Amino acid sequence: MKKTALLFVLSLTLLLAACGSAAPAAQQPAAEEAQEIVVEEAPADGQNPVMNFVGVYAPEISSAAKPQMLVECKGADSAAVTVMWPVSNGEVSCWTMTGKLDLDSLTVDYTDGVHKTLVYGEDGKLASETGIYENGKGSVSFHAEDNTVVWIDEQDHTADELIFAFVVPEAADDPDFYSAFSAMEKGLLESYARDIRQAFLDEDWDFIADLAHYPILVNGAAYADRDAFLAYMSGCTLSDTARSEMEAEDCHDMFHNGQGLCMGAGQVWLLDYSYMSENEPELRIISLNDIVEK
Repeated sequence: MKKTALLFVLSLTLLLAACGSAAPAAQQPAAEEAQEIVVEEAPADGQNPVMNFVGVYAPEISSAAKPQMLVECKGADSAAVTVMWPVSNGEVSCWTMTGKLDLDSLTVDYTDGVHKTLVYGEDGKLASETGIYENGKGSVSFHAEDNTVVWIDEQDHTADELIFAFVVPEAADDPDFYSAFSAMEKGLLESYARDIRQAFLDEDWDFIADLAHYPILVNGAAYADRDAFLAYMSGCTLSDTARSEMEAEDCHDMFHNGQGLCMGAGQVWLLDYSYMSENEPELRIISLNDIVEK
């Protein structure tokens, strides 16, 4: 059974290669239309709401070969879900499904479910795969109040309301923790983030303006340059949510993905515009959220 667990971890690791840590809350929509100094509107397709639920989940069952579920974003409003369930030594059942997230029920109904049997060799590499079915139907429902996911498999009833609980990632001090986002060394990046956190809490908009990438988004509205940004922010302050979330931000092992690096619960997003280039790392602030007018 130890070998089974090891092979399963290896296979799941491949799936998790691009996955970050626990997801933050979604960006808050703009409370009102942009002021006259806003020169352009933000893109209509904001952050994928599935971002609130990305991560790894596992059922609370007493079995050494229990399944694990990986939830990822797909496009602007859909989820990609993978379930890996060890069967025997080197053999894993794998389900994949995708679907649009219904914002009222927080449910993904899918009709493209694929079930395969994967067999791994002694070296942990995939040796063979056998298709079981395609176009399977079912649903995946998210429950934010207790960080659980309920899976209903309508095809072969492998899971009839099986509950998966969010798996909290272990803390990591890997110097390359942010390597999928920036080439900046972890300690330096987190020190940089702490300065931004303090400036945000102090409402030091001049400091923020110097580190912004323009156009910068504020509650989803775009401000083309430093002057436009400061003109608007001079009449603004932090919401209670923004202050409490950023006060709780420890700037350690922060969530990051293809959209950038998140501080708080989405109050500040950063992006490294020199990533994958020969230039020095250059982190810039790309958006602020939960800002209110005084």
